Amino acid sequence: MTDQEKLYEALIGYKNTNFYMAYFIRADERGYAPISWNWPGLFLGMIWLLYRRNYRWGLIYFAIIPVISIIVDLVLPLGKEATSLFQLFCLILFQAVYFPLHANGIYYKWAQQELKKARQLYPAQLEKQIEYLGVNGGTNSQNIFLIVSILLMLLSFISNVPTPQV
Repeated sequence: MTDQEKLYEALIGYKNTNFYMAYFIRADERGYAPISWNWPGLFLGMIWLLYRRNYRWGLIYFAIIPVISIIVDLVLPLGKEATSLFQLFCLILFQAVYFPLHANGIYYKWAQQELKKARQLYPAQLEKQIEYLGVNGGTNSQNIFLIVSILLMLLSFISNVPTPQV
């Protein structure tokens, strides 16, 4: 096993290591993250990102849904029903097509950033890099439900803001 593979193994953790290791090595060989299907990305979306400790992209995923709705509302001067249908179409397109096709690539890019941090913090110290990646990588099943609950409560609060009666 190469040093790069040891670093990937430490970062990925024990869940689906072979799958992600093969994808990361393929991406390294190509020089870019290839498009591939991710079933957890389809069914779990933001929860999968949080589970894989990709918190920044989890927040971006959470924010994209209202942003798409706002953009469609502002850009398209359609009737209320047509706008709602187009918003739904855009959201389904993002959640059921775009994200599952790019989820592995997002995870790969996050992994590259983490490897870069480990190498900067511990230059030429493979064991320290592996230890760092083991702590900061892997999966996180403990706080996912808390984070998702907080985000859903925030979304619920924002969507239920009373509007002034005219």
